[in-house]
Amino acid sequence: MSRRATLHGQLLDQAQHLAKRDRTKPQQGNLRRAVSSAYYGLFHLLVSEAASSFFTAKGTNADRIRESFARCLGHGPMKEVCLLFCGQSAGWPKWLEPIMGPAGAVPPELSRVARAFFELQEARHAADYDTSRGFSRREVLTLVGQASAAEKDWLKVRKQEAATIFLLALTLPALNAFQKRVP
Repeated sequence: MSRRATLHGQLLDQAQHLAKRDRTKPQQGNLRRAVSSAYYGLFHLLVSEAASSFFTAKGTNADRIRESFARCLGHGPMKEVCLLFCGQSAGWPKWLEPIMGPAGAVPPELSRVARAFFELQEARHAADYDTSRGFSRREVLTLVGQASAAEKDWLKVRKQEAATIFLLALTLPALNAFQKRVP
């Protein structure tokens, strides 16, 4: 099924596989897991990028520090940052305004990554917790495609200054939790 080495890549491949698994009548369990896998693929991509960007040292201890820090990144705070970067929140918080400026030019690729994150998170919540709601294969394939497109958009924008600021914004809420983990 998957030939990718990264966890996020494997999750995106798994989402695609599950969305297409049942030829004639897709099972809700497979469609729901596809939605969840698509979201977690994007989540783990951003977590990995954030941890790797700010903890660049090599070695076993450095790997442990990156892993410990990555576990501190939370879904809710990440969603709030994504809402900012795709223009769904009313202006930048005070600490970000001097960096981004009042207009805050966000590259369109980064805005699409941020939008995909929060939309996929909402879909994942519905898939995991709202048993009264059904999913169609078309809807799920659209969501899986959105996650894959976000991965491609991220690869285009990841070296830009706005992407670094985005990663910093994703990580700041986690720093307090990380501080409590490190001896």
